[in-house]
Amino acid sequence: GYDGHGAMLAQWERIKAIPQGVRDLTAAAVGGLQVERLAARIGEGADTVLGNLITPRIGRLARAGARVGVHTIGELYDTALANFSDAELRALTGGAPHRRETADRYAGIAGEQLCLWDLHNYLPGDVLVKVDRATMAVSIEGREPLIDHRLAEFAFSLPFSLRRGSLGTKHLLKAVLYRHVPKALVDRPKRGFAVPIKHWLADSLQSLVDEHLSPDRLARDGLFDPAMVAAYLRRLRAGDAGVRQRVWILLAFQMWHSRWMSGQP
Repeated sequence: GYDGHGAMLAQWERIKAIPQGVRDLTAAAVGGLQVERLAARIGEGADTVLGNLITPRIGRLARAGARVGVHTIGELYDTALANFSDAELRALTGGAPHRRETADRYAGIAGEQLCLWDLHNYLPGDVLVKVDRATMAVSIEGREPLIDHRLAEFAFSLPFSLRRGSLGTKHLLKAVLYRHVPKALVDRPKRGFAVPIKHWLADSLQSLVDEHLSPDRLARDGLFDPAMVAAYLRRLRAGDAGVRQRVWILLAFQMWHSRWMSGQP
């Protein structure tokens, strides 16, 4: 039911229609331009009109270049989910990045592979653990009836076309609900629980960004390259949405590290 799955499938259809050799050359050309480094350099002019106009576009070029060179749906999905490229992680941390499994390890058509990856990784490693911690922190027993193992097993036994069909995402679930619930209640816009990172980083959390991602703090901890983080911050101020999540991750990690690993407030 996630829009991201549909977007990945549509992208994969467009990408695989291009000969692999052409895709490899395009990805190599974009990589050879070192667009991330170029974005960082232009981001130094974040206070200029030129910097604000060009930096976000270069960031989008970098992300497009990384995706066009993929060979499988699993690589595409992993590239889309990743906030840092392997080259960035090596430069940022000074170490080799950990390689995780991709959706390619699962059987079935492309859409089935994405669903299975989420079932085994995204659910238990992200959203479910966050819901459990948030609810249990206030003594609430959170329950997710749609992932009861019997229902999940039944859903995965069905043809993919019944899960994503003429009614769009959640095809079969909608078909059943239409019999019992007014369509106006079923077809309402999706309402997620996204965190307003953009506004937080630009406003209420700016002081924490300045404190925990300062060059002195980063140099003292010795975990991340201070110059790279400073470049991310310049690009963020220039309006490059592509680095927003990177700054958020680094801030969260630095705050966690200060609380639990370094003994600092």
